[in-house]
Amino acid sequence: MNKKHFSTLSSVVLIIVLALAVLPSTSAKAVGEVITSTATGGMWNDSTTWVGGVVPDVVDDSIVIATTGGDSVILSGATTVKGSLTINSVAELITGNFALTLEGDFVNNGNFEPGSSNITIAGAAPTQSIAGFTTTITGNVSMTKTAGVATFTGGVSAVGLTLN
Repeated sequence: MNKKHFSTLSSVVLIIVLALAVLPSTSAKAVGEVITSTATGGMWNDSTTWVGGVVPDVVDDSIVIATTGGDSVILSGATTVKGSLTINSVAELITGNFALTLEGDFVNNGNFEPGSSNITIAGAAPTQSIAGFTTTITGNVSMTKTAGVATFTGGVSAVGLTLN
């Protein structure tokens, strides 16, 4: 490669590197990260609902609902939580009648409104602790764990209960 081509190639590479350095980045997160809601909450799939703008996904996130002042986090579709799900004191999670699958612990220190959602306790965690809750009208609870033990730490009331 002659000197002129090398110089041109080097300039192009430098421009690309500088362009990438100044582009706005999306919020990156690590596997197993704890994702916490803002105090004002909002729709589950909206980045403004979550501190740092990171929407929980199914990559082993542990989620903390930390709304205050009567605000809520509301599911926007069927949702699976691989890690733990904790609802802080005075915080609220509303399922919007969408299915919720719990593959980790569920701690309810606030207000959980499952409505008529189907709640599934699943996964293969060696131990899983599930706080009590009540579904209404058509909400069912299913346990489909492939390994491990799930323990209910409070009363669970639903239209139907299925244990697999």
